Order: sequence, then structure tokens, then C-alpha cells
Amino acid sequence: MKHLITAVAGNEWRVLVRERTFLPGALALLLLLLVSLGITLERSQAVHERQHVHTTRADADWQAQPDRHPHRVVHFGDYAFKPVGPLAQFEWGVEAHTGQSIFLEGHRQNAANFSDASESTALLYFGQLTPAFVLQTLLPLALIFFGYGAIARERESGLLHQILAGSPSAAPLLLGKWLALAAVGLAAVLPLALLALVTVATAPEHGSRVTMMLLGYGVYVLIWSGLIVTVSGLARNAHGALLGLLALWIVLCIAIPRVLPELAGHRYPAPTHVETQLIAEAALREVGDSHDPDDPYFNAFREQTLAQYGVASVEELPINYGGLVMQEGERLTSEAYARASERVFETHARQNRWGDRFAAISPHLALLQLSRSAAGTDSDHYIHFLRAAEARRYDMVQALNELHTYEIDFQNDREQRLGAETWDAIPRTDYAPPNARFALPRSGGALVILLAWLLATCALLGWLTRRLERSHGN
Repeated sequence: MKHLITAVAGNEWRVLVRERTFLPGALALLLLLLVSLGITLERSQAVHERQHVHTTRADADWQAQPDRHPHRVVHFGDYAFKPVGPLAQFEWGVEAHTGQSIFLEGHRQNAANFSDASESTALLYFGQLTPAFVLQTLLPLALIFFGYGAIARERESGLLHQILAGSPSAAPLLLGKWLALAAVGLAAVLPLALLALVTVATAPEHGSRVTMMLLGYGVYVLIWSGLIVTVSGLARNAHGALLGLLALWIVLCIAIPRVLPELAGHRYPAPTHVETQLIAEAALREVGDSHDPDDPYFNAFREQTLAQYGVASVEELPINYGGLVMQEGERLTSEAYARASERVFETHARQNRWGDRFAAISPHLALLQLSRSAAGTDSDHYIHFLRAAEARRYDMVQALNELHTYEIDFQNDREQRLGAETWDAIPRTDYAPPNARFALPRSGGALVILLAWLLATCALLGWLTRRLERSHGN
């Protein structure tokens, strides 16, 4: 039986090569892959260079600060940059829309800036030309045009009946056709495999992410190859097979991946960054305003502080009361912004969970989730960056407020300065992306869905085998 399968696959390969559309189509697909890879490599290099320039400039500006008051440094601010991972060269994900840098300053949280989306046309929102897009969306379409007539063509010519009449089973025919078409698709995944080898060689810590991604795309090719052979075997003629497969491609690769995020956004609407800021500021006004000398909360805070140190006025405190107020105000501000931001993050998580439920109805959607999660370019990784940037901002601001409290005298507060060497001790750690274990829940779940699709495809081919055998008297 193994010999029959390989013989059918070899014959199908010869038929494909003789087709006038195969070589032009294969070359066009290869050209798209190479062009998309070149675009993403250039984009990644540009982002790396831009981040290097901004990081160097931010470090130089920070080190060049003169002797000044700590609160001036709070407003001078700093930057956090999200590095572009090596797999982003293949799957850009949400990073074109979110940006990779955040300005960190006291009393507020800022959004990420300098995204490619802000510098490109609206066409960006209809799909980026990346290797991932080519393999996820265009490769199935190419396989449809290559293989829609795999069984239907032989049914039309009457050859199918002759083949099945002289064979004890239809399985070698279907498996051979499946193998031949899958080989074409897997050949298209070779650029990803080469990129994976380079990635593992230069960054071994990404090995599990690379493995997950390669498995996902390999299973995806097997799924589409099996679906194409199945539909071709069910159709009465090649024209009907082509129309049916094109309809299936539109539903699975275009409609569902576009409609579901919109439905998730309508079901769980998330506030914009401006709305989030307004929510945080409204909550903060209900608690206290550190800049208002008659604020009830800070009046009570002053009395509590005086009682704690056993003095009658803020001038008698052994520390700078103004710095204490700044510390408490920053704590309240950060908590208000954190609560508002976490509500947004939870809304996005609900959108993702709602969309994950429907990933089972489209292998394209499951692969999209796996690919972005493994590449570190999905919303979960972006939110991880936002949280880390906020933690760094808070530590930086509170360290400066502590200097204000313990190194600046309350008397003549605003006229005092600290030496420039003081700023070297302020925490300014670079962002460390999460390890592969962080991506496992979503990417692993998506891989399970793809494997379930593959099992379902095998079941469909088994059912089609029995149907063909019954219809041709085997």
C-alpha cells in the first residue's frame, strides 16, 4: 500500500508540473514570500536602529542632567522600549498598531508611541504583507488552485472509475493526492524553517517558540491539503470543486478572522486611552489631590503624619513633608491608573477568550493565535510590556520622591538642588520580554485546535474513502 501511495503522489506531482498554472503560481507565491520577508526584515532593522538611536539619546539626556531638584527629574521623565523579537520578522502581529516605546513621567501613564500604523496608510488595517500573512491566507488559496481537480478531474474524464475498479481500496488514491499537495505546501514553509534555524542558532532561548510555530504551520498545510482533496472528491466536476473551495477559503480565511474581532469588540467594548485617563482622573478626584492645599484627604494625611512623628507642624518634621506628599500622591495616582488600566486589560482578555472559543471553527484563526503568541507579538505580550513599563515608571518616580523627602530640606524647598551624580542611582532597567512559558497557554491551546482539525480532516478522508468504494462497487 505504501508503494501505491508514493506512486500516486509521484504521478500527481508530474500532473501538477505539466499544468500551465502551477509553475507561474508557485513562482508568484515564492516571490511574495521573499518580498514579504524582505519587507519585514527591513522593518525590523529600522525599528532596531530607531530604538537604538532613541535609547542612546535617552541615556545621554538622562546622564547629562545638571544639578536639579528631584521633582524636576520626575517631570523630565524617561523612556521604556519594547525590543522586537527575532520571530517578529516573520509575524509582526499587533505591534504595527501598538508601538514600541512609552514616555515615563510622574502623575500619569502614557500610551505606547511610534507605531508603524501611525506612519502608514489605512491599507495596513486590511492585512500586512508578512510571511505569516502569505502562509496563513495566500498559501491555502494557491493550494486550492493547484489541487481543486485532484479527484474531480479524474471523475470528469472517467478515469476515476477505472482506477477504483482495479484497486481494492480508494485509500492509496486519496492519500497519494493528499501527500502530493501537502508536499507543495510544506515546500512553501521552507523559508520559515530556514528563519527558524537562524533564530535558534542566534537566540537558543527561542527554540520552543520556533518549534511551536513550525508545528502549527505544518499541521495547517496538512489540514488544507486534506480539505482540498475531500472537496474535490465530493464535487461532481472540477468547476464545482473550485467554487466550493473558494467559498470555503473566503469563510475560513477572510470572513471569520475579520468578523470575529469586530464582534468581540462590540460584545466587550474597551475604552480608548483617553477615556481610560479620564476614568482614572475622575477616580483620583474622589480620593484626593496632592496639589490642593485644602484637600480633605491630604489634610487628614498631614495630621496623621504629625501625630506619627509627635510634632505640631510640618516645619518640625525631621523629613521633608513635601516629599511625603509627593510619595502619597504618586501612590494614589498610580493606583487609580492601575485600576483603570486593568479594567481595559481585562476587557481585552475577555475579547480574546471569547474569540478563542470560536477558533475551533477556523484553522486560520487558530494558526493566527498560535503564530502571534509564539512570535511574542500578540496582545498578551504587549500588555506584559505595559505592566513592566508602569512598574519601572513607579519605581523611578518614587525613588525620586524619596530623594525629595530625605535629601531636600522643607525650608526653601524649591531652591535646593542635588548633584548630577545622584541620578545614576535611579532604577532604569531595560525591559525583559517573558520566556516561552508565558506564550504556552494560548499557543498550546491553538495547536490543540489545529490538531483537532487535522484529526477531523483525516476522518473526512476516511469517510470519503468508504463513499468512493461503495459508489464504485469496491
